Amino acid sequence: MIYEETYQYLLRNVSSTEFDTCLYALLHSDWDGVIQSPLHMMARGVGTTEKYLRQIINKFTAPQGSLKKVFVPVPQGEDIFYKFNLGPASNLGYNRKTDRYCKKYRFFYSDAFKSLTIHGKRLLLMGAFRMSVLKSESVLFDYSEIVPDSSSLFTRQRLLDAIDAIHDALGHLVTISFASRAFSKKEVLVFTFTGGVLEQYKENRAERTLLRRTIFNSGYLGHINDSVCRELERVGKYIFRSFLQEATTISNDIQKELQKLARFVYSHSLKKFGQALPANKQLLLAPKQASAYLSKIIYNETLEQMVKYAHQAEFIRHVLNDWCETWLISRVKTVTEEFRAEGKKKSTDDDKQVAAEYMARIRNDTYGQLDRLLTLTLKFGNHAVAPAIRNFSLTKKKETLQSYFAIQKKRLDVLSISS
Repeated sequence: MIYEETYQYLLRNVSSTEFDTCLYALLHSDWDGVIQSPLHMMARGVGTTEKYLRQIINKFTAPQGSLKKVFVPVPQGEDIFYKFNLGPASNLGYNRKTDRYCKKYRFFYSDAFKSLTIHGKRLLLMGAFRMSVLKSESVLFDYSEIVPDSSSLFTRQRLLDAIDAIHDALGHLVTISFASRAFSKKEVLVFTFTGGVLEQYKENRAERTLLRRTIFNSGYLGHINDSVCRELERVGKYIFRSFLQEATTISNDIQKELQKLARFVYSHSLKKFGQALPANKQLLLAPKQASAYLSKIIYNETLEQMVKYAHQAEFIRHVLNDWCETWLISRVKTVTEEFRAEGKKKSTDDDKQVAAEYMARIRNDTYGQLDRLLTLTLKFGNHAVAPAIRNFSLTKKKETLQSYFAIQKKRLDVLSISS
């Protein structure tokens, strides 16, 4: 999405090629805002040389007075990638109640659009932004919004030249004309986009590319189809959103730490998923099973991170603990709800056995993971801290879960009797 902050920056602070560079960055940024393209690919996508792109990057990474840096360098192994620093990193940070945005329309990435002057690009962006916000392919501006005074970006002549250039390059997609309001007689500018343009936008596939690359680098060389990718991404989005939903009222430093933690958990879990694929290729034929398998890996990874943060950052440990409990409860709740539904249809003894075994498997897996972490904490934890204190959070968690599983078993037994 082209959010308000990015929109305002593009209208006032960039050259024509810098404009295209920002649009390219928006289309190829992952959930953290990192542009997942090496320099030569970015230059080709923008339509410029690597030499000129380096000059743009130098400008974008330098302080610009009161403005943010547009690009922030992000080391990734031996390479340097760049985070696009304007607006929310992705739709993961989007607030439906307050944020306005423009979709990444296909025409923004056409050669015809790239050939426009900066004034043509700005004018067309203004029309497209309002079209996206109002969800209407016909929008208007008061003339004073575009040419408010003699010091504005547009003069009358620049505006007329921009309109002519847009008609020459993209007249099949949009018509811009002057009119006047019926009562006030004020001059207005009317943008009329061709029917269907509103829904002709590009989707950002950077995160999917990163997903496939992570699994490939883990050693699995096969193809991951889109249906499986979508399910894995769904789990990943849940991680990011649930980690950050409680962080809206705390410091930026903790928010950033939680975002880094969400990325680590997701990426590390994808690597483990990729390592397990050669022996579990059937998962690639069942997207829901693939996402459930990844979800279990993520749960174990989050539990380990909770232990690491137990004596370092209490708020983060609290977030991780809540996430683990929510994940576990949702799985157990699924068992009891499905069994309750089966009870209405008179469940069989086999149904009861399957439900009981599934809940026992969840319980035993959970206890096994907790016991393993308790052992690791005793062996590798801070020996200056007493063992009971080191393991307090895990011991308390196990006690809580034992009570929870006992309650759920009773519920399942009651349902079995009543059915």
